[in-house]
Amino acid sequence: MSASPQSALVYALARIGLAKTLLATKGRNRYLVHRLDPQAERLTLLKIGELEASGAPVIGRVSQPQASLPLAWRESLTFYGRWYDELAPVDPGGALRIKIAQLPLTTLLTQIQRDDRYALVGTYYAVFQAIMTAKQRVPLILLDTYARSPASLPVILPTTTDDRAYGEMKAVLHLMLGVDAQRAVVDDGVKSAPPAMRQRETSPPV
Repeated sequence: MSASPQSALVYALARIGLAKTLLATKGRNRYLVHRLDPQAERLTLLKIGELEASGAPVIGRVSQPQASLPLAWRESLTFYGRWYDELAPVDPGGALRIKIAQLPLTTLLTQIQRDDRYALVGTYYAVFQAIMTAKQRVPLILLDTYARSPASLPVILPTTTDDRAYGEMKAVLHLMLGVDAQRAVVDDGVKSAPPAMRQRETSPPV
């Protein structure tokens, strides 16, 4: 049972980047992989393949950029890592998470290479590209209704032995993410440019 692509959440996120990602729905023993059809008048899922997966841990979620965080971007789909969200019970005022959000994106992305904690917040195109490079796996955004909240969609990282399907989906996602990052600079200049292109010189310690 999957979220309708007509839902208010999917519609809102599609406008800021969801349409440039790969979406998944759970089948019997595999994930069906889709993208939003850019030619359709209404939000429509276009199936591009299937992935058999031995596991698919949730590594974080995507949502609107949080207004209370000092993010360098304001109009881009934002990835919130699993460990970043798990800090909430011990960081009720959000001070630690604000410090994390202030770190240069290049610093945050190195965490992906070190371990699987995903203690970061960043633009979806930069984070997803870093994940594919470091983990050699394709991040998918899960549309199943049982796994989502009213304001965000979970991101999973399937483990698969189907090298052909993985290669095809990795190529498609790289293409979509690269085009979106380039358009962000052309369309809005500094306002929506990838943070890696306009990093702060210094950052507070976490």
